[in-house]
Amino acid sequence: MRERVHRTVRRGLRRASRRTARCRRAKVRQSFQTVRRTAAEPVMPSPSGFARRRSGHSG
Repeated sequence: MRERVHRTVRRGLRRASRRTARCRRAKVRQSFQTVRRTAAEPVMPSPSGFARRRSGHSG
């Protein structure tokens, strides 16, 4: 999985740097939204932590 991600990043860096930046920005925005939502409604901290960890790992 790590090799695949690295390969894709290396390949898209020169081909669609703008596209990757856009995706990254969208991911960051989504993670921020999720964090805000969890903070506003702290009912189950388990799923929120899992999503945050997953987003960080993927990003």
